[in-house]
Amino acid sequence: MPYRRLSMLIKPASSLCDMRCAYCFYADVSDLRQIKSYGIMTPDTAQALLRRAFEAAGERGEITFAFQGGEPTLAGLPFFKDFTAAARRLCPPSVSLHYAMQTNGLHLDEDWCALLREHRFLVGLSFDGTAALHDAQRPDASGAGTSRRVLQAARLLREQGIETNILCVVTEQAARHPQQIWNFCRRQGFDFLQFIPCLASLDEAAASPHALTPRRYAAFLKGLFPLWRQALTTPSPVSIRVFDNLLSLLSGRPPEQCGMLGRCSCQFVLEADGSVYPCDFYVLDDTRLGRVQESSLEALAASPAAQDFMQPRALPALCTDCPVWQLCFGGCRRTREMFFSQPDYCPWRDFLTETLPAWQELAHALRLR
Repeated sequence: MPYRRLSMLIKPASSLCDMRCAYCFYADVSDLRQIKSYGIMTPDTAQALLRRAFEAAGERGEITFAFQGGEPTLAGLPFFKDFTAAARRLCPPSVSLHYAMQTNGLHLDEDWCALLREHRFLVGLSFDGTAALHDAQRPDASGAGTSRRVLQAARLLREQGIETNILCVVTEQAARHPQQIWNFCRRQGFDFLQFIPCLASLDEAAASPHALTPRRYAAFLKGLFPLWRQALTTPSPVSIRVFDNLLSLLSGRPPEQCGMLGRCSCQFVLEADGSVYPCDFYVLDDTRLGRVQESSLEALAASPAAQDFMQPRALPALCTDCPVWQLCFGGCRRTREMFFSQPDYCPWRDFLTETLPAWQELAHALRLR
């Protein structure tokens, strides 16, 4: 039997959240559905998705259950205790289990950390670069800043030995400050960073004052790259996900980041009611594949809706003569809307053509190791 790898992105609290981020992409997505929130996932739905996951994995392989939102901790600690206990009970001996969670950190305490540590969760903690930027962009439901509480959660996770990545949304405002963001993250001891471009709303009529523009994104990458490159030679290098994936591509290895091969795949995103979607950017009524209570994952991936979603999209004209096309293959379907929003310009092409000699030098050194 072949070795199978399966990932499922689960929204146990649907679009529920106790923060009011100025740019929230999932609020934008869920606002376009007939039902904005499906509430908290029931035990029966959790059991159904577990059965489907282990059915799809077979007797050999590995499964990653990644929890996102909204804010997944709003499902409650008992939900996660029950979920991990059921997964352990149902898991075949030759299947490896992995867990991840993306959280705003506001509810993390020692009880949460005990569960996260026991099951070796990889935690993605959302923090927007500096305290000032974070408070301006990520207030709580009462409008108060949250940076102090999130930084406290980061310290607790570190003290408890829980692997943590910092997820920073790069807005048009944040992109003006790569040096300040880098310095703040270094002072906090954040060694694993993800920088996520803030994209315009899927609703073309909605204004997006925080959305990143192409030239600003290129300038941000150009400001960040030499800082990251210099840190590689120190005793405390920093992992930046997009840069790590670029280095993999240049070294002849496939990237792990979705979208960097220029094509869509079925990601198995599960809403709280058991509905399954192919991509976290498109948890919409017209991309719904079906429900995990009614169909196997194989059947959902083979459904007409999934096949339509995964159909290759025509590349922008600017890609046809791009010298660095094989470092993105046209990019992610969703981010293309930002990348090519200005005529005859691509931020990725701008950044990579300027820095390519340095990247090639890094890749050569990596191959020699």
